[in-house]
Amino acid sequence: MKNIKNTASPQRLLIVYVIMMVAAVIAVLRIAYLQIFYVPDTEFGAKGITETLEPARGNILARDGRPLAVSSPKYEIRMDCTVSKSETFESGIDSLCIELAKMFGNKSAATYESEIRKARNKGDGYFRIGNRYISHDEMNRLKNFPIFRLGRNRGGLIIEKQDSRIYPYAKLARRTIGYVKDNANSSGNNLIGIEGKYNYLLHGKEGVRSLRRTENKEWIPDLDKEIILPEDGTDILTTIDIELQDIADKALRSKIDTVSSIEKACAIIMDVETGAIRAMVNLGRTKNGELDEIENYAISMAAEPGSVFKLASLVTLLEDGKATLDTKIKGNKGRWSYNGRTFYDEYIRKEEEATVLWGFMKSSNQVFRQLVCDNYTGHEKEYVDKLYSYKLCEKFNFDIEGEGRSFIPTPGSANWSGSSLPSIAIGYNVNITPLNILTFYNAIANDGKVMRPYLVEALEKNGKTVKELGPTVLSGKICSQKTIDTVKRALRTVVEKGTGSALKNAKCKVSGKTGTARMLVEYTNSKGKTVSGYEDPKGYKRHQATFVGFFPSDKPKYSAIVVVYSKKTRGNFYGGSWAAPVFREIVDNICTLGPEWGEELVPKAGLPEIKTDSEEKQRENS
Repeated sequence: MKNIKNTASPQRLLIVYVIMMVAAVIAVLRIAYLQIFYVPDTEFGAKGITETLEPARGNILARDGRPLAVSSPKYEIRMDCTVSKSETFESGIDSLCIELAKMFGNKSAATYESEIRKARNKGDGYFRIGNRYISHDEMNRLKNFPIFRLGRNRGGLIIEKQDSRIYPYAKLARRTIGYVKDNANSSGNNLIGIEGKYNYLLHGKEGVRSLRRTENKEWIPDLDKEIILPEDGTDILTTIDIELQDIADKALRSKIDTVSSIEKACAIIMDVETGAIRAMVNLGRTKNGELDEIENYAISMAAEPGSVFKLASLVTLLEDGKATLDTKIKGNKGRWSYNGRTFYDEYIRKEEEATVLWGFMKSSNQVFRQLVCDNYTGHEKEYVDKLYSYKLCEKFNFDIEGEGRSFIPTPGSANWSGSSLPSIAIGYNVNITPLNILTFYNAIANDGKVMRPYLVEALEKNGKTVKELGPTVLSGKICSQKTIDTVKRALRTVVEKGTGSALKNAKCKVSGKTGTARMLVEYTNSKGKTVSGYEDPKGYKRHQATFVGFFPSDKPKYSAIVVVYSKKTRGNFYGGSWAAPVFREIVDNICTLGPEWGEELVPKAGLPEIKTDSEEKQRENS
């Protein structure tokens, strides 16, 4: 047998050796990479993933069921330009682009075709179609366009649904209805109004479904696994009356829209018996000077209310037997001193003496300063405790966030001073929100029963009530019926003979009170420091003008408040000349809504022009 020779040369052995060494090194490095550095791609490595199913947001409804805020789907259209076959693409692209140009109107058919072809050449699988979201009807039409009718896998049609919030009455009650901001695109308070406070109910609960990946690397529902369906949000039935809201909004706008010296204003209408808020308007100046619902001043603006607070002093004096409406004080030429400080009341200086009723209807500061101080000096706590018992500083846990802190200082506290008692008597040195003031006046209209103000009547699902909220009594009786009857007469006299005369000939009888308060202004003093006071060195002031009351006087159905806030101005603003005419317009328009007001109707006089009310003109220094 012949010997078999080894034909492998040393060079070939070397090559094999090198290849094996390189392969070994690669294997070792690969193992090291997998053990130390590799982070698996969970999307593509997992056998399945889960997808969140969004619930339908609940609706916000007016008291009669009409929608104030509803969700409507909108759709964004994308195209995977890579999936359709060449024959399909070329045969349908012309017709598709003609339809797209008709639907969106932002580009010509030729431009659409050029852009889609470029996207296809680039391998774009997520190309945006159109310049806007489309409606449900448009989406159904678009699904039948050439190419798109083949669906996502063969035609490249990608439809992305989003729920759009629609407010059928536009800006009406917009701040009260509210909204929920996108946290990614905003800062600060992202939960506004009813939308924000009840977001946890309106939003509903998300559902979950499992997806599995196909051989074509597409995710489809995994039917072998359980689907947890979303639970749609709860509907919120509010107390808002659309007609009353519209009346209040128009009345406020018509009186202040063209007056540049007015910074903001608010109005509330409340149902006397229940405390239900029927309307809430909040108007502030935007940067371009227009009026818009910017902030909820009605619940947040805790400030010195001025003379509307005198009703609380009057109730206390009457209830404690310290005075009657016929009690008299000396005019003393409008001068009165207390704790070393002299106060002036320009209006009373012509009177030798004045009764409590005269002082109330003419809004005299001296009458109430003197009576409160004469009767409660040394018993300040007794007086302040009575004020708190009227729920003037109550936190209502209101149905929208942002309640201001109403506050009355207590004797012995850091906020109490030698001038606190006479100041509180006339509505200074206290901070009270419009909602708190109205709640107190509503209690007088309701024969002493204090009702919690509220905006949400019930929670509903599929048109059925699942939870009733409704009225809540905060206090059964804040004072005697005798006191109630007495102050009701005084409030009616304010309108008939006093500072509320703008409402004297309203379509139904109104009882109420005017109020004017100076607001603090900041300025730089001679030492260069920023300080605040009721008037700056140049004579500029800010005012809060109010009218609050109820109607019809004999059988009150609604209570209401109107508050107007001025910018810095050298002029004067009074509750009788600014807030009262707005209140008058609200009353007159409500009285035209139905026959229930017929018994109260009186001949309608023309609305008074907005001008300074000489009956109320006075200095309200404290």
